[in-house]
Amino acid sequence: MLKKLSYLALLWCGVLGYSVLTGCCEEIVNVCITSDELDVVAYDNGDSLAVEAGDDFVFGKALMLRMNFTGYRLYCNKPRPASFITSAYATSCSETYVYKHLDTIASITVSADKDYDAQHPAGSSLNDLFYIPELNVFNLRQDRPYYFDLYALQSPAQRDSFVYTVKLELTDGTNVEASTKRINIVP
Repeated sequence: MLKKLSYLALLWCGVLGYSVLTGCCEEIVNVCITSDELDVVAYDNGDSLAVEAGDDFVFGKALMLRMNFTGYRLYCNKPRPASFITSAYATSCSETYVYKHLDTIASITVSADKDYDAQHPAGSSLNDLFYIPELNVFNLRQDRPYYFDLYALQSPAQRDSFVYTVKLELTDGTNVEASTKRINIVP
Protein backbone atom coordinates (compact mmCIF):
# COMPACT_ATOMS: atom_id res chain seq x y z
CA MET A 1 0.00 0.00 0.00
CA LEU A 2 2.82 2.39 0.92
CA LYS A 3 4.48 1.65 -2.41
CA LYS A 4 1.29 2.61 -4.34
CA LEU A 5 0.99 5.85 -2.39
CA SER A 6 4.63 6.65 -3.13
CA TYR A 7 4.04 6.14 -6.86
CA LEU A 8 0.92 8.34 -6.77
CA ALA A 9 2.80 11.08 -4.89
CA LEU A 10 5.66 10.88 -7.38
CA LEU A 11 3.23 11.07 -10.31
CA TRP A 12 1.44 14.05 -8.75
CA CYS A 13 4.76 15.86 -8.18
CA GLY A 14 5.74 15.18 -11.81
CA VAL A 15 2.49 16.68 -13.14
CA LEU A 16 2.86 19.67 -10.83
CA GLY A 17 6.49 20.18 -11.88
CA TYR A 18 5.58 19.99 -15.57
CA SER A 19 2.80 22.55 -15.07
CA VAL A 20 5.15 24.96 -13.30
CA LEU A 21 7.86 24.61 -15.95
CA THR A 22 5.54 24.96 -18.93
CA GLY A 23 3.48 27.67 -17.30
CA CYS A 24 0.15 26.34 -18.65
CA CYS A 25 0.32 29.34 -20.88
CA GLU A 26 -2.14 28.93 -23.72
CA GLU A 27 -2.78 32.48 -24.87
CA ILE A 28 -6.31 33.34 -25.90
CA VAL A 29 -6.44 35.97 -28.63
CA ASN A 30 -9.81 37.70 -28.80
CA VAL A 31 -10.53 38.81 -32.35
CA CYS A 32 -13.58 41.04 -32.52
CA ILE A 33 -15.22 41.42 -35.90
CA THR A 34 -16.89 44.74 -36.58
CA SER A 35 -19.83 45.01 -38.94
CA ASP A 36 -19.14 48.63 -39.89
CA GLU A 37 -16.77 47.65 -42.71
CA LEU A 38 -18.59 45.50 -45.27
CA ASP A 39 -17.80 44.19 -48.74
CA VAL A 40 -20.25 42.11 -50.82
CA VAL A 41 -19.01 39.74 -53.53
CA ALA A 42 -21.18 37.67 -55.89
CA TYR A 43 -20.29 34.02 -56.45
CA ASP A 44 -21.41 31.37 -58.92
CA ASN A 45 -22.39 28.47 -56.68
CA GLY A 46 -23.51 26.24 -59.56
CA ASP A 47 -20.59 23.82 -59.33
CA SER A 48 -19.08 21.83 -56.49
CA LEU A 49 -16.98 24.83 -55.50
CA ALA A 50 -18.29 28.41 -55.48
CA VAL A 51 -16.21 30.78 -57.64
CA GLU A 52 -16.32 34.54 -57.80
CA ALA A 53 -18.72 35.66 -60.53
CA GLY A 54 -16.97 37.10 -63.55
CA ASP A 55 -18.17 38.41 -66.90
CA ASP A 56 -19.95 35.16 -67.79
CA PHE A 57 -23.61 34.65 -66.94
CA VAL A 58 -24.57 33.09 -63.62
CA PHE A 59 -27.74 31.04 -63.28
CA GLY A 60 -30.06 32.89 -60.91
CA LYS A 61 -30.52 30.01 -58.47
CA ALA A 62 -26.73 29.48 -58.38
CA LEU A 63 -26.09 33.02 -57.14
CA MET A 64 -24.47 33.41 -53.75
CA LEU A 65 -23.73 36.76 -52.12
CA ARG A 66 -20.87 36.71 -49.62
CA MET A 67 -20.85 39.45 -47.01
CA ASN A 68 -17.22 40.00 -45.97
CA PHE A 69 -16.66 41.86 -42.74
CA THR A 70 -13.30 43.51 -43.22
CA GLY A 71 -13.08 45.35 -39.91
CA TYR A 72 -11.58 43.61 -36.92
CA ARG A 73 -9.66 44.32 -33.75
CA LEU A 74 -7.23 41.98 -32.07
CA TYR A 75 -7.43 41.93 -28.31
CA CYS A 76 -10.77 43.65 -28.07
CA ASN A 77 -10.90 42.23 -24.56
CA LYS A 78 -8.00 42.57 -22.16
CA PRO A 79 -5.69 39.57 -22.72
CA ARG A 80 -4.89 37.32 -19.80
CA PRO A 81 -1.56 38.32 -18.22
CA ALA A 82 1.33 35.96 -18.80
CA SER A 83 2.29 33.68 -15.94
CA PHE A 84 5.49 34.32 -13.97
CA ILE A 85 7.15 31.22 -15.41
CA THR A 86 6.28 32.24 -18.98
CA SER A 87 7.61 35.76 -18.46
CA ALA A 88 10.70 34.81 -16.47
CA TYR A 89 11.87 32.00 -18.71
CA ALA A 90 10.68 33.35 -22.10
CA THR A 91 8.70 30.27 -22.97
CA SER A 92 6.39 30.35 -25.95
CA CYS A 93 2.68 29.73 -25.74
CA SER A 94 0.22 28.33 -28.21
CA GLU A 95 -2.43 30.81 -29.33
CA THR A 96 -6.14 30.13 -29.47
CA TYR A 97 -8.17 32.60 -31.51
CA VAL A 98 -11.66 33.34 -30.24
CA TYR A 99 -13.83 35.25 -32.72
CA LYS A 100 -16.86 37.28 -31.79
CA HIS A 101 -18.88 40.19 -33.10
CA LEU A 102 -18.66 43.61 -31.55
CA ASP A 103 -21.88 44.62 -33.29
CA THR A 104 -25.29 43.00 -33.26
CA ILE A 105 -27.18 43.00 -36.54
CA ALA A 106 -30.87 43.87 -36.28
CA SER A 107 -31.76 43.34 -39.94
CA ILE A 108 -30.33 42.39 -43.35
CA THR A 109 -31.92 43.58 -46.60
CA VAL A 110 -30.95 42.45 -50.12
CA SER A 111 -32.00 44.51 -53.14
CA ALA A 112 -31.12 44.92 -56.83
CA ASP A 113 -30.74 47.99 -59.03
CA LYS A 114 -33.24 46.76 -61.66
CA ASP A 115 -36.70 45.17 -61.65
CA TYR A 116 -36.25 41.53 -60.61
CA ASP A 117 -39.78 40.45 -61.47
CA ALA A 118 -43.29 41.94 -61.36
CA GLN A 119 -43.45 41.74 -57.55
CA HIS A 120 -39.92 43.09 -56.95
CA PRO A 121 -39.25 46.45 -58.63
CA ALA A 122 -35.76 48.00 -58.57
CA GLY A 123 -34.59 48.84 -55.05
CA SER A 124 -37.23 46.74 -53.26
CA SER A 125 -36.36 44.00 -50.80
CA LEU A 126 -35.44 40.63 -52.27
CA ASN A 127 -35.26 38.95 -48.87
CA ASP A 128 -38.04 36.51 -49.78
CA LEU A 129 -35.95 35.40 -52.78
CA PHE A 130 -32.75 34.72 -50.76
CA TYR A 131 -31.94 32.30 -47.99
CA ILE A 132 -30.99 34.57 -45.09
CA PRO A 133 -30.36 32.65 -41.86
CA GLU A 134 -31.92 33.76 -38.60
CA LEU A 135 -30.03 36.71 -37.16
CA ASN A 136 -29.29 34.94 -33.89
CA VAL A 137 -27.38 32.30 -35.90
CA PHE A 138 -25.32 35.07 -37.43
CA ASN A 139 -24.82 37.16 -34.29
CA LEU A 140 -23.72 34.18 -32.18
CA ARG A 141 -21.53 32.55 -34.84
CA GLN A 142 -17.91 32.03 -33.81
CA ASP A 143 -16.40 29.63 -36.33
CA ARG A 144 -16.04 32.10 -39.25
CA PRO A 145 -17.77 35.32 -38.29
CA TYR A 146 -15.80 37.39 -40.78
CA TYR A 147 -18.03 36.37 -43.70
CA PHE A 148 -21.57 35.21 -44.22
CA ASP A 149 -23.27 33.75 -47.30
CA LEU A 150 -26.73 34.55 -48.69
CA TYR A 151 -28.12 32.11 -51.28
CA ALA A 152 -30.58 32.95 -54.08
CA LEU A 153 -33.75 30.86 -54.00
CA GLN A 154 -35.28 32.25 -57.18
CA SER A 155 -34.04 33.63 -60.49
CA PRO A 156 -35.05 36.99 -61.95
CA ALA A 157 -37.89 37.03 -64.50
CA GLN A 158 -35.54 37.70 -67.42
CA ARG A 159 -31.90 37.65 -68.38
CA ASP A 160 -30.19 40.88 -67.33
CA SER A 161 -27.25 42.30 -65.42
CA PHE A 162 -27.77 43.38 -61.80
CA VAL A 163 -25.95 45.15 -59.01
CA TYR A 164 -26.99 43.63 -55.69
CA THR A 165 -26.91 45.71 -52.51
CA VAL A 166 -26.85 44.36 -48.96
CA LYS A 167 -27.91 46.72 -46.20
CA LEU A 168 -27.32 45.97 -42.53
CA GLU A 169 -29.05 47.75 -39.69
CA LEU A 170 -27.20 47.36 -36.41
CA THR A 171 -28.98 47.43 -33.06
CA ASP A 172 -27.31 50.75 -32.21
CA GLY A 173 -29.07 52.32 -35.23
CA THR A 174 -26.03 52.35 -37.53
CA ASN A 175 -26.69 51.42 -41.18
CA VAL A 176 -24.01 49.74 -43.28
CA GLU A 177 -24.35 49.11 -47.01
CA ALA A 178 -22.25 47.50 -49.74
CA SER A 179 -22.89 46.48 -53.36
CA THR A 180 -21.57 43.88 -55.77
CA LYS A 181 -20.08 44.67 -59.14
CA ARG A 182 -22.51 44.24 -62.05
CA ILE A 183 -23.42 40.55 -62.46
CA ASN A 184 -24.96 38.93 -65.54
CA ILE A 185 -27.84 36.67 -64.43
CA VAL A 186 -29.69 34.02 -66.46
CA PRO A 187 -33.12 32.82 -65.20
